[in-house]
Amino acid sequence: MNRTLGRLMTAAALAVSIGITGLAPAAHAAPSPSSSTMNTHATMSAPDRAAIDTEARAFLANSIDKTPGLWLAVWDPKRGYYEQAYGKASLDGTPATVKDHFLIGSITKTVFATA
Repeated sequence: MNRTLGRLMTAAALAVSIGITGLAPAAHAAPSPSSSTMNTHATMSAPDRAAIDTEARAFLANSIDKTPGLWLAVWDPKRGYYEQAYGKASLDGTPATVKDHFLIGSITKTVFATA
């Protein structure tokens, strides 16, 4: 995996895992980002998607706190867009999907600013 893609994965995985550890998705829908600011039609290549999937599954398998799920979206102007959900959406075993909506904590702003 290239260095930039790896950094994006690390930042997103860290932020998401801190924000959602042990939490179930919220019942209401969150606002979606403006489609004018990102191109979600340029699909990331299969090798890049496979690399992201491998890293995300490894993150879940090796998380210290046994994070149940991970929601991830990567936007790269040159490589394209990819979003995927991994693991469980809640502790009752409901599978995570990209359609889940949930609240994240304020710590996420600090994590993204640092990353």
